[in-house]
Amino acid sequence: MASFVRDSGNSLTPTQHSNLLFKEHVKSLVVDKGMMGKPGSGRPIIMDTTLKANKGDTVKHTFVPYVKAVPLRGQNVTILGNENTFSEFGLDVTVNEVNIPFRKKGKMTDQRVIYNTRQILSEQISRNFAQYNETQIFKVLSGMGFEDDDMTSFTAAGATTDVMTGGNRLVSCAGSNGSSGAQARTLSDNTSRIGNMATTDKLNLRAIEDARLIARTADSSSNDTASTATNTYKMTPIRMNDGEEVYCLYVSLAAARDLRNSDEFLAHTFSLADRGWENSPLAKGALGVWSNVIIKESEHIIEFGTVGTERYARNLFLGADALLMAWAQTMDYTEELIDHERELSVNGSEIRGEKKVTYNGCDMGVLQLISASNI
Repeated sequence: MASFVRDSGNSLTPTQHSNLLFKEHVKSLVVDKGMMGKPGSGRPIIMDTTLKANKGDTVKHTFVPYVKAVPLRGQNVTILGNENTFSEFGLDVTVNEVNIPFRKKGKMTDQRVIYNTRQILSEQISRNFAQYNETQIFKVLSGMGFEDDDMTSFTAAGATTDVMTGGNRLVSCAGSNGSSGAQARTLSDNTSRIGNMATTDKLNLRAIEDARLIARTADSSSNDTASTATNTYKMTPIRMNDGEEVYCLYVSLAAARDLRNSDEFLAHTFSLADRGWENSPLAKGALGVWSNVIIKESEHIIEFGTVGTERYARNLFLGADALLMAWAQTMDYTEELIDHERELSVNGSEIRGEKKVTYNGCDMGVLQLISASNI
């Protein structure tokens, strides 16, 4: 009588496998290519796996902003009472459980062995978590809540909800001459952008330059719309491994196409090789570099409006500390045999959440650069 032998295809215990799956799905994120780091790393995506919380809890993550200290000069100066002060702020983050389960009936090989089942299904879990987390990152950076899944309402032409926090965090491509300018927070909703832009307002180098200027100075007074200047916070740049300070701009596929077909872009942007960054994880795969802004394309950029007529993209201009990704439980991989051990069910579960980093009513590390994005 033939024996029935089950082989999972992997000798690791479920606990070891949980840790491996978590590492694999984080490594496969596009935004992990130099974009993700621990608190204090100066990366756009802050990764914290140390939260103490249960599913559904809201917990506080503490940040201390950089303070430009005023030195005390002279050997006779009094130090006590003249110290520099710093403030800290707490970011409330809601975490919840995310499950991605699979199951498979026992299909045996000629050797009567159910082979590689764990490997096949766990790869599916890892790939799905990577895609889910990546979508969540761009969604939250674009102004949606972590647990808000109503993408249809968010991208509708008639949506009137503001999506940015604070002044000087919205730049709109506008005008046939390529001019652009900072927009008020109250104009960040879909209806306002569509009403104030045209399908010819494509992404251009002037708009990228204006976004960079606002990020570095926290002031739009030198732009075309000086009256909207609110003198909000500078955006901390991202520090490359060679010490160079940069920003990163993620653009929609249509915006990337428009840039590629721009004579100005082709003539004046630097390639990664020009800057010596072709092997940099942060810059890998970029379209090019303009004024120390690394330009990347992504299908995850959120577009709003009406397809084919008035469609616009919320391109994301990122500096350091733009988003917090926090886990109260990293991957928990479990297996269950059912139907008299003829069917294997597996599940990957995390308790985690994302939150755009804001301080004193202002987004700290992300600016939206709105451009036409018609296919």
